[in-house]
Amino acid sequence: MRNLKNLLFTFLVIGIFSNYSFAQESTATLRGQVVDQQNAIIIGATVEAVDSKGQIKTVVSDSNGEYIFKNLTAGTYTIRANQDGFTLFEKTNVEVK
Repeated sequence: MRNLKNLLFTFLVIGIFSNYSFAQESTATLRGQVVDQQNAIIIGATVEAVDSKGQIKTVVSDSNGEYIFKNLTAGTYTIRANQDGFTLFEKTNVEVK
Protein backbone atom coordinates (compact mmCIF):
# COMPACT_ATOMS: atom_id res chain seq x y z
CA MET A 1 0.00 0.00 0.00
CA ARG A 2 1.46 3.31 -0.94
CA ASN A 3 1.99 5.93 1.71
CA LEU A 4 -0.01 8.96 0.60
CA LYS A 5 1.86 11.30 2.95
CA ASN A 6 5.08 10.70 1.01
CA LEU A 7 3.59 11.41 -2.39
CA LEU A 8 4.40 14.74 -3.94
CA PHE A 9 2.04 16.71 -6.10
CA THR A 10 3.02 16.92 -9.70
CA PHE A 11 1.88 20.11 -11.32
CA LEU A 12 1.02 20.07 -14.99
CA VAL A 13 0.52 23.42 -16.62
CA ILE A 14 -1.75 22.99 -19.60
CA GLY A 15 -1.46 26.52 -20.87
CA ILE A 16 -1.29 30.22 -20.29
CA PHE A 17 -3.33 32.40 -22.60
CA SER A 18 -3.15 36.18 -22.78
CA ASN A 19 -5.96 38.59 -23.50
CA TYR A 20 -6.71 42.24 -22.89
CA SER A 21 -9.44 43.82 -20.78
CA PHE A 22 -11.21 47.09 -21.52
CA ALA A 23 -8.75 48.99 -19.31
CA GLN A 24 -5.89 47.81 -21.52
CA GLU A 25 -4.49 45.80 -18.61
CA SER A 26 -2.98 42.52 -19.70
CA THR A 27 -4.61 39.51 -18.09
CA ALA A 28 -4.20 35.79 -18.60
CA THR A 29 -5.78 32.43 -17.87
CA LEU A 30 -3.75 29.72 -16.15
CA ARG A 31 -4.96 26.13 -16.47
CA GLY A 32 -3.49 22.98 -15.03
CA GLN A 33 -4.06 19.58 -13.53
CA VAL A 34 -3.08 18.20 -10.14
CA VAL A 35 -1.82 14.59 -10.19
CA ASP A 36 0.31 12.42 -7.93
CA GLN A 37 3.60 10.70 -8.83
CA GLN A 38 1.70 7.84 -10.50
CA ASN A 39 -0.32 10.37 -12.58
CA ALA A 40 -3.52 9.65 -10.63
CA ILE A 41 -5.74 12.72 -10.59
CA ILE A 42 -6.21 14.60 -7.32
CA ILE A 43 -9.80 15.76 -6.88
CA GLY A 44 -10.58 18.64 -4.54
CA ALA A 45 -7.03 19.92 -4.15
CA THR A 46 -6.73 23.56 -3.10
CA VAL A 47 -4.65 25.46 -5.67
CA GLU A 48 -3.38 28.97 -4.96
CA ALA A 49 -1.84 31.59 -7.23
CA VAL A 50 0.19 34.09 -5.18
CA ASP A 51 1.35 37.24 -6.96
CA SER A 52 4.45 39.33 -6.19
CA LYS A 53 2.39 41.56 -3.84
CA GLY A 54 1.28 38.55 -1.80
CA GLN A 55 -2.29 38.60 -3.10
CA ILE A 56 -3.75 35.08 -3.24
CA LYS A 57 -6.36 33.67 -5.60
CA THR A 58 -7.69 30.22 -4.72
CA VAL A 59 -9.48 27.55 -6.76
CA VAL A 60 -10.22 23.84 -6.21
CA SER A 61 -9.36 21.05 -8.65
CA ASP A 62 -12.41 19.46 -10.27
CA SER A 63 -13.40 15.83 -10.91
CA ASN A 64 -10.61 15.59 -13.51
CA GLY A 65 -8.01 17.15 -11.21
CA GLU A 66 -8.12 20.27 -13.39
CA TYR A 67 -8.20 23.88 -12.26
CA ILE A 68 -8.39 27.27 -13.94
CA PHE A 69 -7.43 30.77 -12.87
CA LYS A 70 -9.13 33.41 -15.03
CA ASN A 71 -8.13 37.06 -15.35
CA LEU A 72 -4.73 36.85 -13.66
CA THR A 73 -2.78 40.08 -14.02
CA ALA A 74 0.46 39.59 -15.94
CA GLY A 75 3.39 38.98 -13.61
CA THR A 76 5.28 36.37 -11.62
CA TYR A 77 3.36 33.92 -9.44
CA THR A 78 3.95 31.14 -6.97
CA ILE A 79 1.53 28.25 -7.52
CA ARG A 80 0.71 25.97 -4.59
CA ALA A 81 -1.36 22.78 -4.54
CA ASN A 82 -2.42 21.06 -1.33
CA GLN A 83 -4.66 18.16 -0.35
CA ASP A 84 -5.00 16.22 2.89
CA GLY A 85 -2.64 13.23 2.92
CA PHE A 86 -0.23 14.77 0.41
CA THR A 87 2.87 16.90 0.64
CA LEU A 88 2.39 20.56 -0.34
CA PHE A 89 3.52 21.26 -3.89
CA GLU A 90 4.94 24.70 -4.67
CA LYS A 91 6.19 26.06 -7.99
CA THR A 92 7.85 29.50 -7.86
CA ASN A 93 8.60 32.02 -10.60
CA VAL A 94 5.68 31.09 -12.85
CA GLU A 95 5.55 33.84 -15.48
CA VAL A 96 2.08 34.88 -16.62
CA LYS A 97 2.06 37.16 -19.68
